[in-house]
Amino acid sequence: MKIFVLFLMLLPVLSHALEVDEKLTVRIVKATDTRKTIMVNRGTEDGLIEGDHARFIVTAGIVARAVCVKVSPTRSVWSVYRLVNADFVVNDAVMTLKITPPVKITKD
Repeated sequence: MKIFVLFLMLLPVLSHALEVDEKLTVRIVKATDTRKTIMVNRGTEDGLIEGDHARFIVTAGIVARAVCVKVSPTRSVWSVYRLVNADFVVNDAVMTLKITPPVKITKD
């Protein structure tokens, strides 16, 4: 019975998550000097959840690929694991965030 109640409590949270290939326009609030961690102005109110993987895109192409590590209602923190073009990862930069499936890692 407790599991059922817990499921009912989590259902509204799960229903607001973004699907793969959905896009959001985001602004970088803050980026670290190494550009491996960035904070954007979108959060749970926009459907982001911890563990989401995304591509950060500008008109010139893909900038980075990252995973969401912390979310608040209006902000989220992303850990960048593939940095394609570091020149675009600056404070107040506007780009498109596209939700993607997690990267598959092989055991070669």
